[in-house]
Amino acid sequence: MAPTKQMCLTSHPAAGVLRSVALHPVTQVFADTFAPAADRRYVDAKPAAVQLAARGEVDGCIGSVDVATQAGLTVREVFEPTMVWCLYRPVTNPLQPAGTRANRC
Repeated sequence: MAPTKQMCLTSHPAAGVLRSVALHPVTQVFADTFAPAADRRYVDAKPAAVQLAARGEVDGCIGSVDVATQAGLTVREVFEPTMVWCLYRPVTNPLQPAGTRANRC
C-alpha cells in the first residue's frame, strides 16, 4: 500500500468567493463538502483542473497540494482521502459466439 498524496481545495490568488471550481469527477465529493455553491467545470485529470485555476479560467480547483502550490495557487483546505483503484479487464462470455460483441448501452 502506498500513501495517497494530499489533496486540496485551492484558489487563484486573486479569487475571493469561489464561484467556480475545476475538478475531476472522482473528486466531486470534496467540492460538495468544501465548495458546495460553486459552479463545476469537469476535466479529465486533477493537473488540468490546477491549470485552469492558475490561468484564472475558474476561481479554484480540487487538486494535489504539491501541484497546486507549484502553480502558485492559494491552498484553502487540505484533505487526505483514502482512494482505492480498481483495474478491470475484459472477461470472455461463454454464452457469446466468438468474434461478436455484446450490445452496450
